[in-house]
Parts: sequence; structure tokens; C-alpha cells
Amino acid sequence: MENTSSTKIALKWGVILGIAVVIFSIITYIFEFWKISWVQLITYLLEAIMIFLGIREYKSENNSYLTIGDGLNIGALMGAILGLISGIFTFIYTTFIDTNFLIKVQDFTREQLLLDGKISEEQIEQVLEMSQKFQSPGLMFIFSIILFAIFGFIVALIFSLFMKKEKSVFE
Repeated sequence: MENTSSTKIALKWGVILGIAVVIFSIITYIFEFWKISWVQLITYLLEAIMIFLGIREYKSENNSYLTIGDGLNIGALMGAILGLISGIFTFIYTTFIDTNFLIKVQDFTREQLLLDGKISEEQIEQVLEMSQKFQSPGLMFIFSIILFAIFGFIVALIFSLFMKKEKSVFE
């Protein structure tokens, strides 16, 4: 069986993952599921499942061998690709398709904080003003790549620790 590079597998699964998350995001935006707090967890679950599938494919195509380094490479690269694709989509969506999306998110956040009643209106305004600094499409793009890559690295570390099988020095 021919050995396959971890980069090739990560690119393949990263693009599949990126497309799946964009489709999920479109559905989320259309039906306003983004207002449901746990919906974002589905994106992370998708990432974890796809990283597992990528690592499993790599292992099966490499005579059942997997180093922790190869697993980490797959997970971090898949996360970065997901972040890149998701970041581009979010940038396009918030800049050209629904230019009021970030305002809708901020208004929803304000409503939720007011309903919660634990902080004053002045504090709410301070929170929203601070969060607005991080909600520019450019910063969201950069954070998307970094955060998905870090999450991919962590998930891949966990999977790699359980799935690793290194060649013995005698092979």
C-alpha cells in the first residue's frame, strides 16, 4: 500500500469540512438559528468528526501507522483550511450579502442581556462597544483561521494519542 502524505489528506478533508460548514452557516443565517446558543457547537462537532475521518484515512493509507505529529498536522491544517473558507464566507456574507447582520447580532445580544437583568444598561453598552471592535469582517476572518486551527490541533492531539501507531525501529 502506498503511503499518503498528511498534507494531502488534510487538504482534502479540510475543503470538505469548509464546504459543509458554509452550507450549515447559510442554513443558520437564513433561519436565524444563530440566535440559539448551542447551534455553534454543531460546527465544532462537524470539525471533530471530519478530523477523525481524516486521521483515520491517513492511518489506513499508511499501513495502519500514525505518528502524533502526522495527526497534529492533519488536524491543525484542516482547522486552518476550515477557518480560511469559513472566514472568506463570513467576510463576503457580512460585507456584501447581509450588511446588517452584525447589527442584528448586536441587537439580539443587547436584548438577551437586558432580559437577563444582571448588568445595567451602561454596562451593556460598554460590553457591546468592546465586542464591536472585534466584529469587523477583517478581524473575524483572522480569528476564524486562528481559532479553528487551534481547535483542530487540540482535537487532533486527542485523537492522535488514542490512534497512534508508530513503526518499530526493526521495520
